[in-house]
Amino acid sequence: MPEERFHRADAIHVAAHAVVASDFDIPIRRAIFDGRHRVFEAEWASLAYARDNASREARIALEHDCITVQCGVVGRALALGWSHKVWGWDDGSLAHDLMERMVYDSYVRSAWDAYQRERARVLLNDPRTWTRVELLAQQLRVVRSMDGTAVAGFLAELTTDATVVPSGASWRTPPTPGVEPNAVLVWRRPTLTEALKGMNGYEAAQQEDW
Repeated sequence: MPEERFHRADAIHVAAHAVVASDFDIPIRRAIFDGRHRVFEAEWASLAYARDNASREARIALEHDCITVQCGVVGRALALGWSHKVWGWDDGSLAHDLMERMVYDSYVRSAWDAYQRERARVLLNDPRTWTRVELLAQQLRVVRSMDGTAVAGFLAELTTDATVVPSGASWRTPPTPGVEPNAVLVWRRPTLTEALKGMNGYEAAQQEDW
């Protein structure tokens, strides 16, 4: 989508991954945002442990990995003023795959996923963290691609006189009573009934033109 708010939010998606990965000492391979593609690659700490490893160290590494993954979608949602529960399938699949290596109880995975999402929200609402995410996102929009060394150098040299936090303001303000919010309309595919209604409306319009 060409709108500025979506470009900014997509850059924040990548930057949020990178800032939190850096805070958790997860080595970053590359962060890319070129206006169309967003890519984040890291050496996930939990992969250094054998499958089914139930040690405290392995579980902490897994928790940090998954929170870092969750921060992308949460950061994008915060930038757009959407609920942080809006799901990102690629991010969600990665977090699920990482957890499945060590956690086989589906109830534990589900509860842990909700906890990780909330941890991501709390981290990104911290003014110091969000300010670094915003500034790194701006840098990514300029240079388009940064490797781990470039990200680490940028964050290490960052100095700010002020901090910012997500506004939390929805991009549809005020919301229309009884009308589904834009966040749902953007992410949800139309149902079969809605698709058929749209087709019938199109055919009726054509007949009127004839």
